[in-house]
Amino acid sequence: MITENIIFRKFLNKILLVINNALQATKNEFPPLETYLENLEYQQKIQPNNGLITTGIGVTRLLLGIPSASEPFELISSRSGSRLCRILLVATRLRFSHYTLALEEFQSLLAHYTEIDLPAFHALAQTVCFVTNRAGWCTFSGSGKLHFVFRRPVLLQDIHLVIDGTLYPAVSFETLFDAQKLTVQLPKNWTLFKNIEVKIQKETILGSGLIL
Repeated sequence: MITENIIFRKFLNKILLVINNALQATKNEFPPLETYLENLEYQQKIQPNNGLITTGIGVTRLLLGIPSASEPFELISSRSGSRLCRILLVATRLRFSHYTLALEEFQSLLAHYTEIDLPAFHALAQTVCFVTNRAGWCTFSGSGKLHFVFRRPVLLQDIHLVIDGTLYPAVSFETLFDAQKLTVQLPKNWTLFKNIEVKIQKETILGSGLIL
């Protein structure tokens, strides 16, 4: 369960602390989560468009195991495309075993953002890979690099890139590889590519299907 992951739970608590400090004129002792949720829901009635309050409600509900935690994140994501809320929405899908939605939304998240160097994000990604039995995930950086993280060890010779319909072994590119992490430097003309799909043998990994 994602909320039982120590790294991710610390991440959620840190978000609440930041929100609480932003909303309070003075720093007060943090109340029990049930009380804090009641306070936030009351404040939201007074300030219905305050995104900090909305996010706080979602995070608190997620920590408390309340299924309606998804509603605040869905609302903010629809309005702003907030990367944080999209991450939290995927976490909520996982928490309540909505794995198909979690997979779809995580795939969309990877397609729209470059590498996210955040331990909580990696914990989330590992969980998505586990529940969907995927070998790993990939992200793309603006410098023409593909970054891979694998849930289980893989062989470099089993990794292939399908670039605009043409299959290339990963070993044909400049790589940095250590069995569970891989960086592939695309050639200088990568800006001419339209789409990239990544396969480990016949399996497509998460984040594959990049549209450049």
